[in-house]
Amino acid sequence: MKTARIITLMLLLLCGKLNAQSSKFDKWQTPGFFHGYNMTDWDNQDERDVYPSDFVKLKSIGANLVDIQIEGLWEVDPPYRKHIWWAEDGDTTFYIEILDNMVRYARSAGLMYVITIRTGPGRIDVSDEENESSIWTNREEQLLYASMVKRMITPFVEDSLFVGVDPLIEPNPLFLLDDGEPTIPAAKQAFEDAGIDVNALYTLLIDSIRTVSEDLPIMVEGPYFSDPEYFGLVDKQKDPYIVYKVHLYNPAEFTHAEENWSVTYPGTYFSIRLQEERRFDRSFLEQELYRPVLEFQNRYQVPVFVGEMGVSRPQHGAMKFLRDISSIACIHGWHYAFWGFNDGPEFNYWDMDSLYGTRYVPVIERFMSCEPVTSDIDRKEDNDIVVYPNPPGDILHIRLGSKATADSALRFYNALGAEVTSNISCIREGGDVRADVSVLPPGVYSIFIREAPNQRAIIIKWVAGSPR
Repeated sequence: MKTARIITLMLLLLCGKLNAQSSKFDKWQTPGFFHGYNMTDWDNQDERDVYPSDFVKLKSIGANLVDIQIEGLWEVDPPYRKHIWWAEDGDTTFYIEILDNMVRYARSAGLMYVITIRTGPGRIDVSDEENESSIWTNREEQLLYASMVKRMITPFVEDSLFVGVDPLIEPNPLFLLDDGEPTIPAAKQAFEDAGIDVNALYTLLIDSIRTVSEDLPIMVEGPYFSDPEYFGLVDKQKDPYIVYKVHLYNPAEFTHAEENWSVTYPGTYFSIRLQEERRFDRSFLEQELYRPVLEFQNRYQVPVFVGEMGVSRPQHGAMKFLRDISSIACIHGWHYAFWGFNDGPEFNYWDMDSLYGTRYVPVIERFMSCEPVTSDIDRKEDNDIVVYPNPPGDILHIRLGSKATADSALRFYNALGAEVTSNISCIREGGDVRADVSVLPPGVYSIFIREAPNQRAIIIKWVAGSPR
């Protein structure tokens, strides 16, 4: 049986000159441009503060984005006082001060940042939302929450490093997961019966943000922890500067298992959308589980941001899981931020590697730029394929290298996984191929090279040109 070599090629087929003063949303329209980590003012285990060195460390491993998750400016319950982070002996620190500090740390490290808001009037933190937030049907709280979001972002809207706001992370009305992970029709009906319209709430938030910024990118998520299987509940917003956000934790029984080395990937788990047990592996994730996201992306040609992904503890097959979800994100041009950096050891791969002898950090570092990740991440000797020029004009040259044979076959795919081979004319001489790519629009493309037996599968990202 033949194996495959995949080259993920950033063919930024540019029409005209690059705009040196490109807008913030242009970066989101450049497939796969953003890659980084979340940074929070709280964590799951160590209650560890955030320091400037944390942001410098992210920059040092190749991150260009930090998703700053923060509690809201105002408290959840009436009279919605200013939200206190810490108070002792008359010394009070408010959450808005913590946000200011983290933004300052991000700027000092040269990291672009998204501000993600977890709480506010009527909105309990998603980690404790079994108590049910009241914002979903309380118009007064919705208006207060929208005003709070506007107040929180106003000081930063002119900052070129401030590239987006997520005003309502993981909206979970009714916390319906308690009802046995309902189907999408059941969830829609439950929302309707309860008078809940999450998409209308997003419209309210977007309109409020637009009073202080006309084009700041705004994140829109789906219900149920932004689960890709529930992405069918997301509506396309009318606003032109929306980034659609999803979190990749499926299967949660694997990513959030409470005991180390207790579960396995690939493995058999329950699929909410399919309502049956299925074997979760890379093929299933990409072709079935993430299908609602890919279909939405393909239908509307919108940017997708994987706002959170990863595993909370070392597990059997966690290395492969991290490789699979990361490479899927790379291939489809999704932006992404791994969850949990300054927590430990949960979701902290440095701590996991140190405590348990795992080797997750090299995978994370490679995917900060979508570099080659193989079954043996330290071996690259077969990586002798050359693609040039970069960016290409009408003709792309592909030198297949010493491993190429007459049996090698090429297929071309766009960022959404659709094959575009029939649009490309190729002339081949031995291991060299001249491909006429003049008909391809700007974007990210993959070359799938099927080779002779006993060769490894490799993913390589070639970056062409500068981001718009």
